[in-house]
Amino acid sequence: MNRCYFYFILLCATQLFGQSLTLNQSFEQSITNNWNFIVSPAAFNFSESNDVWDAVESSSYIDGASDGSWFWECRGFSGSSTNNCGYLTFETVDLVATGACTLVFDYYASDGLEEDLHGDGIGYEYTFDNGDNWDSATRVEFEEDTSKLWVTEMLPIPEGVDYLRLRLWAYTSAAAEFVGFDNISLTEGAVSIPELLIESPAANTFYENSVNSVSINGTATNISGVIVWTNELTTISGEIAATNLWVLNDVSLSTGANPISITATNQEGLIITRSIVLKRGYDLPTSDLGAIAFVNLSTGTESLSFVALKDLAAHTVIRLTDSPWDGVSFGTSEDDLIWSNSTATAAGTVVVFYDCNSTSSISNNNIGVIESGYLRLNNEVEGVIAYYGDSRSAPSAFLAAISTAGENLNGTGLIYGQTAVSISKAPTTQFYSGLRSGQKEWSDYLPLINDATNWSDTTGMTESYGDLTPFSKEKCGMVIILR
Repeated sequence: MNRCYFYFILLCATQLFGQSLTLNQSFEQSITNNWNFIVSPAAFNFSESNDVWDAVESSSYIDGASDGSWFWECRGFSGSSTNNCGYLTFETVDLVATGACTLVFDYYASDGLEEDLHGDGIGYEYTFDNGDNWDSATRVEFEEDTSKLWVTEMLPIPEGVDYLRLRLWAYTSAAAEFVGFDNISLTEGAVSIPELLIESPAANTFYENSVNSVSINGTATNISGVIVWTNELTTISGEIAATNLWVLNDVSLSTGANPISITATNQEGLIITRSIVLKRGYDLPTSDLGAIAFVNLSTGTESLSFVALKDLAAHTVIRLTDSPWDGVSFGTSEDDLIWSNSTATAAGTVVVFYDCNSTSSISNNNIGVIESGYLRLNNEVEGVIAYYGDSRSAPSAFLAAISTAGENLNGTGLIYGQTAVSISKAPTTQFYSGLRSGQKEWSDYLPLINDATNWSDTTGMTESYGDLTPFSKEKCGMVIILR
């Protein structure tokens, strides 16, 4: 489609004088938007490379505008940091003869933003002066949003402010990281900003199967809207003067993340959205929990070891990963080390992985073979989870974990002190130094091994692999006395 945009390119910030203050910019092509802006850099839309910094009517990544048909999208922005941001700088507004005002706009922040790695992000800056320098401006940055919904931002402008300068900024480094802006407006008068809070169920809490109600607290009147629960809709209406409860008829949760959002319109016509994410853990068997237990972690030699506390049949495959677990999935920043055995491994055997830091430098471990992958274990803060499964995205059973920072184990069934151990930050090598014999059952070793007080360190011994002594079980027998 052949489209034409009219952008106001100004050499300096333009002031808006002598008019009734109702400014808006919705990027719609069919209406007149009276809050003009400067685009920096110039707008571009390269559909073949998924790079967009432009007003768009449709997107493969964002499911429509927050209102109307058009919105401003940013994705695949080239550059290496937030210094390469795109900016929408709006005309300076003269508020000398104006009372209190309210700034409102909608934004969309994808869940692929990785601000700490690539400088990705979305936010805005504002200042109450009439200059052209943004060094002293207040900067607001939004967090990534897994709910995949538009969110409304509101900023009250108090009475007595002489000017308002505003610019929206965004930067994304890949097509899978995308953001949007829509419905930017500045309205004269102190608009009542309704409160809308999802009080229960609690965000990021793990649930087994389903929930059947949602509790909302707020101060708005004449609230109406919908609750969006995964792919189901529930209409709500009424006043929110105190906690209100809406029944959702036993909504089932899917494995993984389940977003819930409430979009409501108050009597002033303001639309606000609140979102939370509920999580449901994997429905995995618990019989394999504690099948192994970690007994060594060395950041000096980048090695670790575990003891088998059950007989491991021939051709058992165990995956070890130091990728962070968020409760429903592993991160993608690290590799998996995949171990297997060609013959059965007896309970009590200690399996050692020497120098795990790369595929080219892994030494042969003592039992079984390393099929592929590696682990980088050279940081003070480390954590490793052992599991069965065809891939990192499809775990079929969790076995054990070790961490120097008490990392998240939600949804795995693993419990620190029982089937996982949280040790202090490793000086060089930390290893289990407790009993290795005398227990009646192999499982009796689990609370001993996973008790951090039974661990020792080898500070100063840079080439130590800890204690490799096998474990043994107390032999039971029968004594028959003949008379």
